[in-house]
Amino acid sequence: MKETAQSQRFLHWPSRRHLACAFYWSAVVAAAFAVLFGGANWITTTHPRRVPLHLDDELAMPFVPPMVVVYLSLNAMLALAPFVLRTRAELRALALTLIGMTCAATPAFLLLPGERVQPPPTDLGAWQPVIGFARQLALEHNFAPSLHVAMAVACAAAYSRRASTGVRIGLAAWAAALVASTLLVHQHYLVDVLSGLVLAAIAVRWGYRPLCGRDLALDELGERRRPIVAAGEPRRLDVA
Repeated sequence: MKETAQSQRFLHWPSRRHLACAFYWSAVVAAAFAVLFGGANWITTTHPRRVPLHLDDELAMPFVPPMVVVYLSLNAMLALAPFVLRTRAELRALALTLIGMTCAATPAFLLLPGERVQPPPTDLGAWQPVIGFARQLALEHNFAPSLHVAMAVACAAAYSRRASTGVRIGLAAWAAALVASTLLVHQHYLVDVLSGLVLAAIAVRWGYRPLCGRDLALDELGERRRPIVAAGEPRRLDVA
């Protein structure tokens, strides 16, 4: 019986070759993010212009320190990629989608430089260092669109192609919690969240799916056609 992506286990243990591919693309994504996201923030610090992105009602948004744990869980979601995505085509497609979203967001960061307007929280106790760490990662002026939201939704959508219905619901709940956390730890405003959702929808529909569609089919076909090599027999090198 043919095994579909949904009938497989959601998580798998990747080969060293697959992990190496994942590490390579992780490094490429991290480099692009550092240059584009960090560069946009640095340029904004060189001038005083700021664009108000908040609604007045958002000033009353509660600050919920424990939600920073959910906020930082995006790193865990990103790290799941080689344990969920089975092929190099999927890893490549997700990486290029994340880079594409960062490229698309960078002009908006430069045109709409923002700043936090809520009063800084006080008496955070044990949450102080964690909140401070999250602030350092987010930098100061890159707000709309929220790449935190866009990346969470894009990853959840990519992983859902390999998930059962129950796991898909769990991924959607995780992504929704991540979206809410950006508001509840005062990292983003509603316009940032909404624009991040739109960016993710566009990137998944016209980025991830087309990128991995044909390549995924070819990769899976190659896996099915790969001969089983008996112990002691020479193995043909795969240079594709």
